[in-house]
Amino acid sequence: MILMASGLNRKAFSIFDGVLISSLLIISISGFVFMDRFLSDSDSVRVEVEGRLHGVYPISENRLLTVHGPLGDTVIEIKNRSVRVVSSACPNKLCVHQGFIKRGSIICLPNRVVITIGVSSVDAITG
Repeated sequence: MILMASGLNRKAFSIFDGVLISSLLIISISGFVFMDRFLSDSDSVRVEVEGRLHGVYPISENRLLTVHGPLGDTVIEIKNRSVRVVSSACPNKLCVHQGFIKRGSIICLPNRVVITIGVSSVDAITG
C-alpha cells in the first residue's frame, strides 16, 4: 500500500502546468515593465526629520537645504528635477553615496532624515 501511495505523488508535467507557469511569469515581468506608467510622478520633494515633516519643496526649483538631525546637519540638493544628499553627519555616508534620484527615497537612518520624491503617500498598509 505504501508503494502505491508513493507512485501517486509522482505526476508528469502537463501542458496546463506549463500554461500556468508561463502566465505567472508574464504577469510578473509585465509588472516591472509597466511600473513606471502606474507610479505617480511628483512635482515635489518631501523631507522628514525624526518622523516629522520638515517641508515640501518644488522639484522644479534648484536649491540647497540644510536640515538638523540628532547627529548634526544634513545638506540636501534639489537640482534638475532630482534630489541628493550632499553631506550628512552620519558615520557611513550611505545616503551621500546614493547620489541623485528622480523617484523613490533617500533614507539616512542614523540621522533620521527621509527624503521622498515621486512616491505616493498611500501604500498597501495604510490604504
